[in-house]
Amino acid sequence: MVTFEIRKPTSLEMCDTYHNFCPQRVCHLRSDMLGYILNMSNINAESRVLLVEHTRGMLTGAIIEKEPKYVMRVEFGHESIKINSEILHQFDYDPSFHSRVGSVHGKLLI
Repeated sequence: MVTFEIRKPTSLEMCDTYHNFCPQRVCHLRSDMLGYILNMSNINAESRVLLVEHTRGMLTGAIIEKEPKYVMRVEFGHESIKINSEILHQFDYDPSFHSRVGSVHGKLLI
């Protein structure tokens, strides 16, 4: 008999999965380093966060778990102006969480 359990993904589980199967998609970010980044950033419910990332939404998803007031996400490194946040959408957050995230491409800031 095959049994399985469906759980909502957490940032540490997603980071472990990506690191084990395709680490280049998250810039070889390990779950222990993700935990260290989140611990040292000291983000709480009253925080407004400016995040510069190149992990396709992995760091953004981890920060959203801490439920800050607002996250402004700046992304560099891609030739197109399209914001690449494919991993962020895999977290399957409530739409109210996505309204707290703003995105801008680095080319627009330069």
